[in-house]
Amino acid sequence: SKPRQGEQGVAIVGDKIWAARPGCRIWEVDQDTGSVLSTRQFRKALSELAPSPIINWNNGKYGFGGEHGFSLLNSNDTGITVTHSQSGRIYLLDMKHSGIVAWTSVSPSIINQ
Repeated sequence: SKPRQGEQGVAIVGDKIWAARPGCRIWEVDQDTGSVLSTRQFRKALSELAPSPIINWNNGKYGFGGEHGFSLLNSNDTGITVTHSQSGRIYLLDMKHSGIVAWTSVSPSIINQ
């Protein structure tokens, strides 16, 4: 294993450990050995899915630019994980079903507060 640059988050949900990786990937990690059990890839799905609107916010304007990517992970017991990119994209991921619930783009200044 080699050191990585940037913010990559880890979340523990029940008996699962998830680690954000570059390229819109999330690893499922073995809690005993630290070995990667599987890789969930979201880049293709994100490129085909339009951003979700946030009701009554920013007059429906999106597209602050930047790349898709995941950093810090926040999960709950339902398997829904919230993460974001440094460029201002917010993601809701369904880790149980390897799916994207929604994503949207906001000003990066909101993410970095």
